[in-house]
Amino acid sequence: MEHDTIELADYIRFVWKRRWLIAGITILFVVGAAIFTLTQPKLYRAQVMFMVEASRVTPEKDDSMVRLNQQLFNIYTRTYERAIKNKSLLHQVVERFRLDEPPYTMDMEDLEQVVSVKAVKNSKLVEMTVDFPDSRLAADIANFMADRAVEFNRSMALSDDREEKEFIKKELDGARAEMEEAEKRLVGFEKKAQLPVLRKKIEVLLGRKGEVEEALMEVGVSIAEKEEYLKKIQKELASREPTLTLSRRLAEDPAYQQTLAQLSGSDVEKIFNLNMEVEVIDGTYKHLEKQMVDTASLLSSLYARKKALKTELERNATILNKLLAELTDRETELERLKLTHDMAVDTYRKLKSRFNEIAVQSASVTTDLRILSPAIPPQRPFKPDIWFNIVVAGGMGFVLSLLVAFMVEYLNNVKRE
Repeated sequence: MEHDTIELADYIRFVWKRRWLIAGITILFVVGAAIFTLTQPKLYRAQVMFMVEASRVTPEKDDSMVRLNQQLFNIYTRTYERAIKNKSLLHQVVERFRLDEPPYTMDMEDLEQVVSVKAVKNSKLVEMTVDFPDSRLAADIANFMADRAVEFNRSMALSDDREEKEFIKKELDGARAEMEEAEKRLVGFEKKAQLPVLRKKIEVLLGRKGEVEEALMEVGVSIAEKEEYLKKIQKELASREPTLTLSRRLAEDPAYQQTLAQLSGSDVEKIFNLNMEVEVIDGTYKHLEKQMVDTASLLSSLYARKKALKTELERNATILNKLLAELTDRETELERLKLTHDMAVDTYRKLKSRFNEIAVQSASVTTDLRILSPAIPPQRPFKPDIWFNIVVAGGMGFVLSLLVAFMVEYLNNVKRE
């Protein structure tokens, strides 16, 4: 501890011993920095503060929205920086304030270097600064650029809304015409198609088809029954003869008995045992034959009825298929026209809604960029900063003087040794 105290004392004695050297070098640096600073051209900084309107920013409901807002704000800041520092505006500034003439002799690129636009962190503010040798001219340039930037931004917003509104209006007129044409086609087709009448015809044909099929079935059953009955009659007739042969003795006939009474006994005995055969028509055969004819005639009429029913059924099926195909085509076309009409109506409603939204936005449009505080002529230059330069130069001079003093002391010690 004593050794440390001795060393510190030695250092203090050393500094005191070389105080004039250290002070001289430090003063030299300070004076040099002061002279250099005073000879440098002065720059004044004029500042304009903008505020980004919240109309372009999503409401902050959660952290994700906050992050989104910040990202959007960063994008808008870069956009506004390009809008403020656009070549056209820089050219206007150069011409308005005659910066291309002495003593400044600046072009657009030089002016762009002295104009700065940056966002204020954790806020919705944008700062624009202009660094210029003339205090009032710096403020005038800053305010002129700020006003033109706000006007440019407003005109761009209105121009975008106007162009979009004109485009939507054109699309809306086209959608209205298309909707009216689709409705006209739909109504015209519904009148021309007469789908209720066509459906009624199909319903009548389907009913008649059922009746014909039922009648055809009944005729088929009747034909089967009559054919079976006819076969039975034919079989019965095949087993019978048309006539019957009747045999009896002559003595049994009353007419011959009177004749026999007049004959002699020998003659009566000769013919007494004679038999007489007579053929008569079979009544049952005749009846069966009549039934066969009637049944055949009925079968003929049933066959004709069956053929007529089949013909009608085929004609009914042809007409029905044609009407069904026509109904399907008309219903398909009707559905297509309805779908086209619904799509046209939906498109028109969406465009109408968008057109109304744009109209409301245009009526209440506000610029996204607003001047919060205009620039005022600065009283003091921000460059060069004489006190900052003097302090830095004094510190550097003091450190360098200590190094020089130590070097001198070291060289003296070596010389003495």
